[in-house]
Amino acid sequence: MASAPGVTIGPAVGGPQLALVGGVTWRETATLREVLFDLLEQPGLDRLDLDVSGVTAIDRIGVGLLIGVNHRAAAVHRPFALIDSGGAVSRELAHLGLLDNFELRRRAAVPVGVTP
Repeated sequence: MASAPGVTIGPAVGGPQLALVGGVTWRETATLREVLFDLLEQPGLDRLDLDVSGVTAIDRIGVGLLIGVNHRAAAVHRPFALIDSGGAVSRELAHLGLLDNFELRRRAAVPVGVTP
């Protein structure tokens, strides 16, 4: 499986949770697509959660990537959710009228003084 700069993979119930940090633009999308599509093909994967709360910028190509991942997840019968708290990704999807096409989970706030 390929790796991509700004992507971390961690455990979650039912499958991995990925976190994207930084930009999701035309520069990163080819590698990100490969990583995400490869994960969706992994045997035993129940779902894929993508934490986009650390994304600082997303362009139309990045939005297209998320749409493609959402469609691919549906095609292989795997739930796919974005985890965000009103960040760049949620704002751009809402601006384009696409937010309702995604399962969106709010990132839980971490209490002050507590390390996640």
